[in-house]
Amino acid sequence: DLASLPATSIDRYALESFTTCQKSVHEAFKHFNFKLAHQTIYQFCNDTLSSFYCSAVKDRLYCDQANSERRINTQRTIWIILDGLLHLLYPYLPHTTEECYAYLYSEDTPPIYLASPKTLTFDTQSNWPTLFTLRSQVLKKLEEAKTIGLDNPLDANVQIPQTQDLTQFEPDLCDILGVSRIQWIDPQSEIKIEDIRQEPRCERSWRRDITVKKRANGHLLSDRDAIAIGETS
Repeated sequence: DLASLPATSIDRYALESFTTCQKSVHEAFKHFNFKLAHQTIYQFCNDTLSSFYCSAVKDRLYCDQANSERRINTQRTIWIILDGLLHLLYPYLPHTTEECYAYLYSEDTPPIYLASPKTLTFDTQSNWPTLFTLRSQVLKKLEEAKTIGLDNPLDANVQIPQTQDLTQFEPDLCDILGVSRIQWIDPQSEIKIEDIRQEPRCERSWRRDITVKKRANGHLLSDRDAIAIGETS
């Protein structure tokens, strides 16, 4: 049930962002302001989906167990957003959206122009602005770390000053930052990037998780990835 997602969930953030997008586009349509509606859809797809959400969730979609709760929640989130986007885009791309809508459901589904779009009511109560400030700072530090040869963010452990505003995001924080590990440090300290290229890397996800070790099949795998392929030893 996506309604029960915690306020700090990245899936809930994506759904809340689309709620805002959907309301803004519907309001623009009411006033026949199709340029504003188009710009709003474009900004959501570019800024929220492409630059942030899709990048953050691709690891769980590729590497989590097929029946893992967070993978299923993300799949449901993407499905809901795609369904909503097709309705918003229909006035601009009727033929393309109709084809996609039929593929999303089935050939026997009534056409999209006869279907009622789902109205979302998701909201978040967490301190997302603080998180995005942290993300910008970390991305800058990771860019600077390229001067020492740290080109892949998955080769990094990010040391973060511990505050309540940030620790609440811990379950999704590695995905949000695109790194293998995070480590909480003194609140008065500065963000630091630790090079962990000397530590073992999972051959499936490329993450340098602390659980990575050689398994019975001879491969280096994290606990998560080993379980996903049925390798428990």
